[in-house]
Amino acid sequence: MINYTNPNAHHGWMNSVYPLGRQAVTMKLPVGVKVRSVELLRAESNVPFRVDGDVLRFTIPQVEDYEVAAISTSRG
Repeated sequence: MINYTNPNAHHGWMNSVYPLGRQAVTMKLPVGVKVRSVELLRAESNVPFRVDGDVLRFTIPQVEDYEVAAISTSRG
């Protein structure tokens, strides 16, 4: 997820960041995929998640300039 809320985001380097608050993420999973964990790479933390049928749900607490969610899965 990339935060482009800064008015200068498209004009070279940004001098300041306008952080985003909580961002809810929802995605449909392929058939047979089981989620083992969701890790935020920029924040260096795992986040709780929920799977409702074939839909994965989790929340990114804050996005400074960017965040990457790594979803570990298995088939089964």
